[in-house]
Amino acid sequence: MLDEARSGLAVTIDGRRISWTVSDVTVVEAGPLRAELAVGARHDGGSDLPLEAFATVEIFAGTPVVRLSLTLRNRRRAVHPGGRWPLGDPGSVLLDAADLTIGLKSTVRGLHMSLDPEATPTPIEMPVDLLQASSGGPNWNARTHVNRDGKVTLPFCGYRLRTGTREETGGRATPNFALDTDAGPAAVAVPAFWENFPRSIRVDAGELVVGLFPAGAGDLHELQGGEQKTHTVVLAIGRDAVTESPLAWCHDPILFVPDAVHVARTGAIPGLPVTDTPPRDDYIALVDTGLDAALGFFAKREQADEYGWRHFGDMPADHESAFQPPDRPFVSHYNNQYDPIAGFALQFLRTGDARWWALMDDLARHVRDIDVYHTSEDKAAYNGGLFWHTNHYVDAGTSTHRTYPKDGAAGGGPSAEHNYNLGLMLHYCLTGDRLSKDAAVGLGQWVIDMDEGRLTPFRWLSRADTGLASRTFNHQRPGRGAGHSILACLVAHRLTDDDRYLRKAEAIIARCIHPDEPIPTVYVENIEACWSYTAFLQSLGFYVEHKLERGERDAACSHALRSLRAFADWMTVHERPYFERRELLEYPTETWVAQDLRKADVFYWAARFSAGDDRARFVALAHRFFDYAMRTLPTMKGYWYSRPLTLVMTQGLRAAVLATDAAWLPPAPAVEAVALPPRRPFREQRAIAVRRAALIAAAGLITLLASAGWLLASSL
Repeated sequence: MLDEARSGLAVTIDGRRISWTVSDVTVVEAGPLRAELAVGARHDGGSDLPLEAFATVEIFAGTPVVRLSLTLRNRRRAVHPGGRWPLGDPGSVLLDAADLTIGLKSTVRGLHMSLDPEATPTPIEMPVDLLQASSGGPNWNARTHVNRDGKVTLPFCGYRLRTGTREETGGRATPNFALDTDAGPAAVAVPAFWENFPRSIRVDAGELVVGLFPAGAGDLHELQGGEQKTHTVVLAIGRDAVTESPLAWCHDPILFVPDAVHVARTGAIPGLPVTDTPPRDDYIALVDTGLDAALGFFAKREQADEYGWRHFGDMPADHESAFQPPDRPFVSHYNNQYDPIAGFALQFLRTGDARWWALMDDLARHVRDIDVYHTSEDKAAYNGGLFWHTNHYVDAGTSTHRTYPKDGAAGGGPSAEHNYNLGLMLHYCLTGDRLSKDAAVGLGQWVIDMDEGRLTPFRWLSRADTGLASRTFNHQRPGRGAGHSILACLVAHRLTDDDRYLRKAEAIIARCIHPDEPIPTVYVENIEACWSYTAFLQSLGFYVEHKLERGERDAACSHALRSLRAFADWMTVHERPYFERRELLEYPTETWVAQDLRKADVFYWAARFSAGDDRARFVALAHRFFDYAMRTLPTMKGYWYSRPLTLVMTQGLRAAVLATDAAWLPPAPAVEAVALPPRRPFREQRAIAVRRAALIAAAGLITLLASAGWLLASSL
């Protein structure tokens, strides 16, 4: 039914049409129910055009259905002058349009269409042109959608439908098209059509065109350096018998809900309690705020109009507007700070509620396209890295999801302190979506690359590790920089079984901590700089669990386990809730109360690996900090902000189950207490290189002076 010569992807740039042809096809899976192909492509736009296109094609046995996920990527780096990442950067590519054309060999005799999957398609006159230009919501023209000039240029609210004789407009279109051709029936649907505006579908007697980045949407489409977008199109070449309205099912597919205890027993998620004991009721009530009709994450989307191809799936960083007038909130994007993908996945596994699934799925797709820096042309510390939330207490302006706006921020880029890939692993485990697996593994590789001294300009003076993978607030002690790098490598190791990632995690642990070293009180005296040592200890818990699962009770495992216990003992004496040291906090907000859940989680891990009186003590301490957070947080003005709710979802689940019943804790592991060598002092590559450069310069100066002295003496 398809005319290959008239089908394919075309991109228009500055009025020039650029065509693509398939360059390679790889069979990824060929099972009895489903086949998956990976398809590469090349364009005829010349070597200077930095666009790449690739696709996943899924074919389902016994059906005429093909699901195509097509990714368009700008592989070029951003220039990011001054460490700022605005739209309009010289690394961007401006597209007039990008269209996927499906040419038909036979004439379309009739067309039925519905804009609501619950409705029965009705006949419609051709040609048809449907354009979704904005979200169609109450805040459709919000400042979320500014372009490179700082202007919102969306042409109208919602969608516009043009046929041969009429034009109509509306809010939000979820279209299905059913075609009657001389060769038989066909159908097409685009999931999340209006949510990823602008989108269009055009049908005439001989072809169907899906506008991935359609013309006539009010502006050019800017694909930033290292940015990509994946578009999904579902096509039925034949009669779709799944739903009465062809392809209506693809907008709301059947959802498989695995048993939570079974999932815990698989060991796929380290530290997930293997018990049917539910979390405590006050925890459940607080988490459920995330689904509240007025305060929850779906409501936040509407308030910020977090829709459009670049924004859909993300949630606003509403806490950044805490000190703003209510009628003038900042535009601020949360990205994957504190890993809400993992939080949504865990809550879905706990409840089976499809709303948590939707939040997880939407955010995972956003993160792997928009928040990951898809280039190899920048420095190793940035290539393949993860952009974090908009800089604190400033408006995103034209920086979109790239952290540092053009004005009002110091500048910077991706960093190890904001590297989260556990949620992407869970998304892959629950969906089989290989793009999420690739993104999770890529963030583990980023840890290795950013620490690799041979990839920096200092390599001529030193090949030592850069230290960027373990730096937190300019120190190399336990902190979130090292902690997140450890966890990112463990995730990559679980997905690949490549020992490079495990060895890197172990090197970072050995670099930052030793069980026999005294623990300085700076961790509680300088909260702003050192609070995140708890994130490091949580990663130690994951690491020990990972090693025990593999049966590797070696010196590295003993090092981590003893370090975790030593720190937990120290915390028993020195730690208390952050608000009891309120004077040390620059901004004493509700987030600090939510962060106290990390302390409860550290004590959970300490209890998990202890026995007898020590276990009882750590369980009691976990209860203490958990109780404090559950009692205090709901009384605070901004408890429903994205940041504290994410912390509750991701950091509180284990402690919430522990608070109900500790009897399910498994026996403490027996790990031999081997003698450990003292920690070797770690020096960053830059410091070594600067010292060597100074020595070389000094030696050169001495040589020059000696030569001058010799020449002077010779002349006399």
